[in-house]
Amino acid sequence: MKKFFTIVTLAAMTLVGQAQVECIEQEEPNYNGNEAGCRQAVSLYTEFLKQENFKDASKEWWKAQEICPQYKPLLYDNGKYIYKKMAQAITDKNSEDFKNKMDSLNLIYDLWFKNYAECPELQMKRAHDNMMDETHRYNVAFEYFQKAFENTPDENIESYDVVYYFRAAYFMVGAKLIDCGQMMEIYEKLEKISNDKLEQNEAAGNSGEAQNWKTTLQTLESYIVPCASCEILLPIYKKKTDAAPEDIDLAEEVLGKLNDMECNDPYLLELAILIDKARPTHKSKMDLGNTKYGSKDYSEALDYYLQALEFDELSEENRTKANERLAQIYLNKGSYKNAYNYASKVSGCQAKYIQAQAVAQSAGSCANNKLERSAIYSYALDLAEEAGSCVSSSWISSIENGLMTTSEAFIKDLKAGDSVEVPCWGRKVKLRTNG
Repeated sequence: MKKFFTIVTLAAMTLVGQAQVECIEQEEPNYNGNEAGCRQAVSLYTEFLKQENFKDASKEWWKAQEICPQYKPLLYDNGKYIYKKMAQAITDKNSEDFKNKMDSLNLIYDLWFKNYAECPELQMKRAHDNMMDETHRYNVAFEYFQKAFENTPDENIESYDVVYYFRAAYFMVGAKLIDCGQMMEIYEKLEKISNDKLEQNEAAGNSGEAQNWKTTLQTLESYIVPCASCEILLPIYKKKTDAAPEDIDLAEEVLGKLNDMECNDPYLLELAILIDKARPTHKSKMDLGNTKYGSKDYSEALDYYLQALEFDELSEENRTKANERLAQIYLNKGSYKNAYNYASKVSGCQAKYIQAQAVAQSAGSCANNKLERSAIYSYALDLAEEAGSCVSSSWISSIENGLMTTSEAFIKDLKAGDSVEVPCWGRKVKLRTNG
């Protein structure tokens, strides 16, 4: 006796107005009243398929589909496999041949849905297959990813499902078919799924799968770039942290993301203070310093950066950042030796430029005459040469214009290249002159 499994509609699992439908399992073939013709047609296309002769297999497949359209779900699985392999073999993804193969692939899915219902598993497969032509069919992929994710339990979702769904969303934003608000809603959902999966696999000791989900989270972050603006992200993240005010880990994560984007909002300060109060660490001090620096509250930023530097655990990256910003703050405050000293802890042309500026600006308080000013400016120009491309030509010109002239040096029995004392800096340099 032939046995068939019918479609089961799970009304209790209805999401967004769409009932979840289970994929049909069919144990016995349905010959559609033509057993001999159906058997022959199926045999012909499967023989070509075994030989990986996809061109001839495709021709015979359509005959089998016409004779017995409900032979088995495997008929359509094989059909989409045939056209998927032929599409993958085409190098020019803009060619008419590739387009035709993708059109046929989608037609097979249409027939599959017509004869066996549109279940989430098939929606997910169709979405992935359309991403083979992601620059032209991302909208089709996006549509079916949406349907599949609405009706697929989180435990059945794989990391590559998440990645390709969000990649499709990335293309949709680029084409202005969805806006950033919609993209961020999808991001929040996928981020939650990914974090849950990561925690589950870490708890189970599945290090390889845990790493897959870590990579997935990083990929989501990379695709969020078109919508990664403070204006969009601030209300989203604030909603998260307001809902979990005791979750310091979440607060740290959010603050880190917003600081990386150099957002300037009182909300960041609230987070930084909350974190520092609950868990004072080198990181909390650094975050407070960054937040205060972003809001141009440089005096308090200075204090927090100094506190952060007291921690041995502070990373080299953050230590460098703190020293750079301390040098800039001290320069702005007119504390030139402090600016010079903190800049000396950092490599790179920008640090040398700060040192050059600190020395040049000290002339106002250190130089009592034209010679002393020229000595200071000569030292500043030496440092500027080391800074190279970080220094603007206009800044160099303004400093050179402040040097004593060759005639003024001659009157003092000096010439360019003579060794002179640099007041306040305790060193000698070769005198430069203007003209």
